[in-house]
Amino acid sequence: MRVIAVDDEAMSLDYLKVILEDTPGIDEVFGFYTGEEALKWLQENKADIAFLDVQMIGMNGIELAEQIGEVRPECRVIFVTASKDYAIDAFRLHAIGYLVKPATIEGVQKEIEHIEKLYPVEKKPRVRAQCFGNFEVFCDEVSIKFRYSKTKELLAYLIHKRGAAVSVRELVATLYEYRPDSDSLQSQLRTLVSDLTKTLNELEVNDIIIRKRGSVGIRPDSISCDYYDFIDGDEAAAKTFMGEYMAQYDWAEYTVGYLERNS
Repeated sequence: MRVIAVDDEAMSLDYLKVILEDTPGIDEVFGFYTGEEALKWLQENKADIAFLDVQMIGMNGIELAEQIGEVRPECRVIFVTASKDYAIDAFRLHAIGYLVKPATIEGVQKEIEHIEKLYPVEKKPRVRAQCFGNFEVFCDEVSIKFRYSKTKELLAYLIHKRGAAVSVRELVATLYEYRPDSDSLQSQLRTLVSDLTKTLNELEVNDIIIRKRGSVGIRPDSISCDYYDFIDGDEAAAKTFMGEYMAQYDWAEYTVGYLERNS
């Protein structure tokens, strides 16, 4: 779960960030001293919950919550303030929670559990693909080992196609580009597909590969991927692109130009 915290008092913000970082269920915490900074960040990034101080110089928490509702309506708002006088405004803005300072881990956890019951957060995929630089793929942050190097390249190409069904002929032409299509190569490809499926099944990851007669694809939402995040406009993913994309595969070099133009 990704959250932001906004408070114009440095000590209060630092304390709240520590509390949030220690709270189970919260994976990332981003702190801001002004509502303007938070809104600018939210225009390029997503957050599940916003913890807002109410009394701030300039844009106060109530005004900020209204703006967040327009920019990121899916982001849930929890007010964290020393005063209880803003509860009516909080309910008017459909704030999901209201904490009185000083916040505690127990108090934050209670609000998180309440949110999870009302708005279940989709769990992160267990498989993560790193496409920038050399292609690598991980399950539960452990590198996946394949029996054949071509199996790994097969998965790389399927991820590159982002869910499109890829024909056997296209896969043969891509993975064996300097060799003419033949029954032997198609047999080798079927072996690679079986090896990929077996490897993922052994990791109990059974929701990635889609096999149909004459084609193979993946479910993009079952994989966390820097390339996908880049395409979706994630600013953090864009910063990780350093001019290389699946660098060990010749067929991937044509995508570098697109990434450079859009980074």
